[in-house]
Amino acid sequence: MECRKRFFEDGAKSVVVSLWDVNDKYTSLFMQSFYKYISEGFDKSEALRKAKIFFKQNYSANPYYWSAFVLSGDVSKIQNVKTASSNYLLFILLGVFASIFAIYFARRKSSLR
Repeated sequence: MECRKRFFEDGAKSVVVSLWDVNDKYTSLFMQSFYKYISEGFDKSEALRKAKIFFKQNYSANPYYWSAFVLSGDVSKIQNVKTASSNYLLFILLGVFASIFAIYFARRKSSLR
């Protein structure tokens, strides 16, 4: 919760976080489909829903791997996504997501001490 608050204070309009640790391989597969749906013009909540369905059908129906991801904030479409390079956008979004995880778990670890 604290991590999301910090991102919103710093100007983020929306944040996708994991509620628990999920294997990096499965997180990567999940996020690839999430960003694919965003780049196709779906709003963020619909892209997240479609990514969960896609993951269940193609990788694992076990909710441990796909239900951990939640969206907070603005759920609207990202404008002009198709004008940016798909790979460029993917790397930026994956970098943001990795930063979110790192900050979240660093704060969580320090609060447990």
